[in-house]
Amino acid sequence: MVEIDDGSIGPHEGRELELMLSGSKPLSVFVIENPDPDWTEFPEEQFDEQVALGNLLKIERVKQVAVPAGGVINIRTVYYSLPKEEWRIHAFMFIEGLYEELGSGYRPDLEQVTGRLLGYEPADIDFFLRSLRAKGTRFAYICP
Repeated sequence: MVEIDDGSIGPHEGRELELMLSGSKPLSVFVIENPDPDWTEFPEEQFDEQVALGNLLKIERVKQVAVPAGGVINIRTVYYSLPKEEWRIHAFMFIEGLYEELGSGYRPDLEQVTGRLLGYEPADIDFFLRSLRAKGTRFAYICP
């Protein structure tokens, strides 16, 4: 659990590598649209150093996605897991596939699973879902 100023539960952003190396975060996922070689979305070189040392595993994929306005965008997804947690990468990819098949809208049930795969506690995930509802985020179905 990561505390932020207002006492609520905060995200792992910016601390992924630290949390992974401490063993408290089993999976990190980075999604980059239209990758630019001159722009750094996350400290990939630092993560890759840990891959070379055998402390992390890495899988990446690039997909071309059609956009409604026409054309395509490239989406690069980079997955890192702890060595004994590679199954989480494949489970995460499976859930991404479900989201693609089911269409737009957040699905609290799938968000619960992805949150657990990423190493968040149930209270963290519940807080995240409550914050989405408070912001008026469109859910694919009504959630409690």
